[in-house]
Amino acid sequence: MTVRDDSIWIDGATWIDQLPSGLRDSVRSKMTFINVAAGQILVDRGSRPIGVYEIVTGRLKLSVYLQNGKEMAFGIFGRPFTFGESVAILNMAHTLTAVAHEKSRVGLLKTRQFNEMRARHPEINDLVLKSASMRLTSLVTTYVDMCVLSLEERLASRLHNVALAAGKKDRNKKKSDAYTLHLRQDDLANMLGVARQSINKVLKDWETGGLIELTYGGLVVNDMSALLRIAVQLDGMTSSEY
Repeated sequence: MTVRDDSIWIDGATWIDQLPSGLRDSVRSKMTFINVAAGQILVDRGSRPIGVYEIVTGRLKLSVYLQNGKEMAFGIFGRPFTFGESVAILNMAHTLTAVAHEKSRVGLLKTRQFNEMRARHPEINDLVLKSASMRLTSLVTTYVDMCVLSLEERLASRLHNVALAAGKKDRNKKKSDAYTLHLRQDDLANMLGVARQSINKVLKDWETGGLIELTYGGLVVNDMSALLRIAVQLDGMTSSEY
């Protein structure tokens, strides 16, 4: 098994970063910048598109809130991450709510400017299409994982990806792949669609084994390589090969 490839979020480059330097600078020069306080809603589900967003600093949580009040969290993302491209292109309502997980700064490229630049520079469309395709693949893989993987494997995979996307490398740890992550257990439970108590039981077992340390409002992954090994221990065909 291999862990889902969220490389569009965790390899240090968005589609904007991958543009030629002159065009990349031109895109960002047209952005307006928004400061968002922790807990503040940046984009509400159902709202009309204003443009494309790029995280500059901080982290955002993307979620759907159901009629019964339950939250289904899509993920927590820091830089590099962009969103809003699809709804801007299709002129449709946002399907997710974006909330600042902490104090954040976000760049906004307004829809008209985004579409004008796409018309003038086809390379933008190529990169946006690649980004959208990878996200769709990631969503399909997440669904398959829910059907075939154990909770421990799913949690290890998701925690590994979120740590790389939104965690901070812990320089104080002896191991070079230790990450500190400000992430509530409720958020992990909402990402996986399970009860918080189930998440807590697995995390407590991992803490006893030294894999992680639970902290106030988050955790430290002491050994990302060991976490990855938990996520890839299935034999035979895996979700990434379907």
